[in-house]
Amino acid sequence: MFPDEVDVTEIRQLIINVVSEPGWKRHVVLPFAKVIDVEGLKAYLSQWYDMSVMFACRCVERLGQDVAFLIHVALCGMRLRVTGGGEQLERDLEKFIQCCGLTGLISKPASPTAQLPGDSERPRQVPADTETETSNVVSLHVEDNTYSFSIKDCSKFCHKWADTLVKSGGGDPVHIRQLLENLKLKTIQHMNLLKRLIRRVETDHYALYRCYIFLMGTNNSNILLHNLKLEEQFVTLSEAKDVVCILEDFMHEVKSQ
Repeated sequence: MFPDEVDVTEIRQLIINVVSEPGWKRHVVLPFAKVIDVEGLKAYLSQWYDMSVMFACRCVERLGQDVAFLIHVALCGMRLRVTGGGEQLERDLEKFIQCCGLTGLISKPASPTAQLPGDSERPRQVPADTETETSNVVSLHVEDNTYSFSIKDCSKFCHKWADTLVKSGGGDPVHIRQLLENLKLKTIQHMNLLKRLIRRVETDHYALYRCYIFLMGTNNSNILLHNLKLEEQFVTLSEAKDVVCILEDFMHEVKSQ
């Protein structure tokens, strides 16, 4: 909005004046000949807290226990497609997912479509996996006061944290944000412990069983294994990938019994 040579102190004082003096003119011309829409700035500042802070409270209040599905979407790195409900609801849900997502906390391998320096003239095209893209999208249909997710099940871990958010009252955005940070911290701790257990499988015959017991205790096995398969250091290790596949197959058999 402002050129580089603008004095930050001058801008700060302008904003203070705009907020404290409702009678200011609609446009203010600064010494550096930059015209600012004061009314637009006042409108933005008046909405900032509601739009940038209170969104988490609105999500918890609107979805209640079903906020567990948002947590599931966020922790799995999935995308949410919203139909109905309005733009504000879409923005709130998107920000909520960003808050409790693990983006930046787990290292993912480089995209297969990435180009090396000097390869601009020879772009590499990889066919899109339509089935994977479809399975990575969760739909939320909103109509009046009712809504429905395209997924019907999520882990007990997600339901537990959803219950914690609901019981918090949902009125304190700072407290809710702290709960979401605790949720991410617990997930990362579980992943780190699981990775250490998997590394021991090659030399410890009982480590695989310990992995299974640990996953059952977290009540979050699907999300942990899903993210583990995306970890850069595990994607390149065939032994680790084999262990994850064995755990997935065995847990699927146990749940189907």
